Amino acid sequence: MRRRVFTWSLTAMALHASAALTQTQTFRLNIAVGGFILYSPAGVKTDTVAVAPMGSRFSIIDNNADDGTTIAVRFSSIGSDSPSRTFAAFLHSRGVSSADSAAATGRSVQLPITNRQYRVPKSILSDKFYELFSGRDAGVLAVPFKFQLSEPRKVTAGGSLGAYIGYHIASFTPVVSAGLAFVSTAAPSLNNNQPPSPDTKVGFTGAFGLIVDWLSPVQIGAIVGWDLGLSKDDYAYANKPWLSISIGTGFTRH
Repeated sequence: MRRRVFTWSLTAMALHASAALTQTQTFRLNIAVGGFILYSPAGVKTDTVAVAPMGSRFSIIDNNADDGTTIAVRFSSIGSDSPSRTFAAFLHSRGVSSADSAAATGRSVQLPITNRQYRVPKSILSDKFYELFSGRDAGVLAVPFKFQLSEPRKVTAGGSLGAYIGYHIASFTPVVSAGLAFVSTAAPSLNNNQPPSPDTKVGFTGAFGLIVDWLSPVQIGAIVGWDLGLSKDDYAYANKPWLSISIGTGFTRH
């Protein structure tokens, strides 16, 4: 008599820690941000303060400059908005009325210069204002379901949690994941008057896939994986591939 099987595993698809600022990554502003103070090549503070347009890309020079109060950055590209539109958008993001914002568009605004050092107070550069553009990525994943690709083909429960590593570039994040797979079984009892006794088998899960930022904040993810190191007597899909696909929001954000 085959055991009844319930599975869950440490692998798969969703939820990573959001882009914390690190020196190995490139970030993209999703809103106009002001307060970037220009420093000379010798590291001397200047009187120039820039407003960066939405879409500008920057990397980190020092995440704890000025005794941890500012972030030193270097811009690799500047967003396409004009200086006046950038300044108006920045004022609007700070709660300035539309009329005052429109009146401000005639003012002279300094945009950042690429490949120069700027520093911005940490209180200004909120993590709501930028997103990861490229760089190493890691976090927690969870599959909503598993479509078993071998016979008999069927959808089995997901509910998996685990870790992944990947590399994010533009809207794409290829990922790989590995972890333990726990197979909960209900073994038949020797006494017919007693319910089956629970048992748990431990295996290994490996997976790989792709998460795509489609229309922000909507994301599409597809993961292919295997539950390995398990006996077919315990689990009919041991060592066989499965597929999981999900569409949702915030799979790769806090």
